[in-house]
Amino acid sequence: VASEVRGAQAACAAAGARLWVNDYGRIAVSEGAYGVHLGQEDLAALTDSEAGMEELRALSDAGVRLGVSTHTFAELAAALAVGPSYVALGPVFATTSKRVVAAAAGL
Repeated sequence: VASEVRGAQAACAAAGARLWVNDYGRIAVSEGAYGVHLGQEDLAALTDSEAGMEELRALSDAGVRLGVSTHTFAELAAALAVGPSYVALGPVFATTSKRVVAAAAGL
């Protein structure tokens, strides 16, 4: 994954774009990505342990932005507790590509 992120980061830098990495916070930091996006399971795994909280602090200390997916008010509260740069609210549309616990809200 690191080599893929490294290549994507180089392409983004050449194009003047910012790279967001899905799930791999440590790799986002090591490769100089702009941000990392976490789903609820990933966020819960980090906030449930001191080691995970250290990883969140390392993101912040490195200047890597944090984005978090949310589907319910409780998930929104959990996301806001870690001070993300953005929160994704959804799902907006139904999907068959992955299991989603919340019903599509629409626009």
